[in-house]
Amino acid sequence: MHQGKIIAVAELSAEEGVPNRHRVMLDLPATVLGAGVQVITLRATGSGQVLDRITLLSGDALDEDIRAELAILRDELEMLKHAFRRHCADTAGR
Repeated sequence: MHQGKIIAVAELSAEEGVPNRHRVMLDLPATVLGAGVQVITLRATGSGQVLDRITLLSGDALDEDIRAELAILRDELEMLKHAFRRHCADTAGR
């Protein structure tokens, strides 16, 4: 995902000879490469869980780009909300 939109679907393949390791491949559209910092979020298809992030810097790189930091904070907040809701659902019957 980039700026709240799905921009590509990644393909996973097992890394030969290395257990529990996978190779991730995806084709990013050229429109993602803009000036400044762009954050691509890799999410699980079924659960929407954030798996990782890719940060791209192009053009005049800014030392502390607040947009990238905000995008990372939003993703982490989504992860916390998801985990908290799951915890509440798991412990509701106790």
